[in-house]
Amino acid sequence: MKKLASSFEDINSNSNGDVKRLSRTELHRRRHFNTKEREVLFIFAGGQCQICKNVLTNDWQPDHIIPHSKGGETDVSNGQALCKSCNLKKGSS
Repeated sequence: MKKLASSFEDINSNSNGDVKRLSRTELHRRRHFNTKEREVLFIFAGGQCQICKNVLTNDWQPDHIIPHSKGGETDVSNGQALCKSCNLKKGSS
């Protein structure tokens, strides 16, 4: 069974595709959350959408709290786990 990252430190210290190897500029430009970051967002959210609190299904989406288009970094400190419905509503508002 695959071990999930339990904290931001876990994803920062892992040598497989971790964000620590990226420069600050690369982190800023990167738009998509990687697998380990997605795991941390899911765990942090307790498996629930952070807007509507429904249980997240397989089609949940990682979301930038400060939008990437407005300078928000792709980092777990600027991310949240949302159900597809809430993320689509958020994007249209």
